[in-house]
Amino acid sequence: MNLRQLEAFRAVMLSGSVTQAAAALHISQPAVSKLLADLEHQLGLADCYPRALVTAYLCLLAGRRCTLTIGVLAPTRKMHAWCSVQASLPYEPLPEHYLYRPLWPNTLAP
Repeated sequence: MNLRQLEAFRAVMLSGSVTQAAAALHISQPAVSKLLADLEHQLGLADCYPRALVTAYLCLLAGRRCTLTIGVLAPTRKMHAWCSVQASLPYEPLPEHYLYRPLWPNTLAP
């Protein structure tokens, strides 16, 4: 873990999106995504549940309100978790994210 990765994560949490964080940090969006992916990998948090929980935890530490949601992918019934900040995902959504049906949304506030 390095300072640049933490700066990128903080920028994403404060801005609400990878694209806005990239603009604030004056780097490209893929560079911010890479910093976040490297941070998750180093922490061993590449699975969707830990990613959502870590995002929620760090949002709360940063004093930000977020929504942690557990959902299911309609065709496969695969469970998934995601965390949104100000009603947007703090990372670029994958196409399959639009197929998930929320089952349990829970708003968390610091």
